[in-house]
Amino acid sequence: MISSAAHPGDGAWQFLGMTGRVDMATTLDARFEINNNTGIAQEVYLSCPTMNFGMTRPELAAKPISTAGGIITGTLTNGMVTYNGTSSYITLPKEGNIFEINTTIDIHRINHSGDSRFPRGTIIILLFNNTGITVLNGAYIKLKGAYTSLVNSSLTLVSEGNGTWREVNRNL
Repeated sequence: MISSAAHPGDGAWQFLGMTGRVDMATTLDARFEINNNTGIAQEVYLSCPTMNFGMTRPELAAKPISTAGGIITGTLTNGMVTYNGTSSYITLPKEGNIFEINTTIDIHRINHSGDSRFPRGTIIILLFNNTGITVLNGAYIKLKGAYTSLVNSSLTLVSEGNGTWREVNRNL
């Protein structure tokens, strides 16, 4: 494994790069990983993640990813976490966007308080392993209608950033 130096955390744009030998007999499995071990939520902006062979800096030939848009190619993998909660007010870990729900308790609220809230626009998918779990349609979870799970059903929600969620899609 080859890794770059860490960003200094100074709030300024930095060029982070690394060099390493490529073995022609080994399949290249390049990955971009953000590792936040501070325990504090951080915002990360990527301008132009790229891989370049040789010792020259990459050029911005393609449009960088910005608020105006951009393109990421290849497989984008979301974190998938198993949830085994015991309360109808659930707190999902922020390490995932896809949650395998193994509880049999109805869901009334999701990450509703302070630091546990997901940022506005975060999309999560709840995958249900049990039948009969009702997700309460109300002020905190805004659904298209009543939702009671079936085995292998799913519910996709988007965070409004204030502890409330809105339904995007469902699969029953």
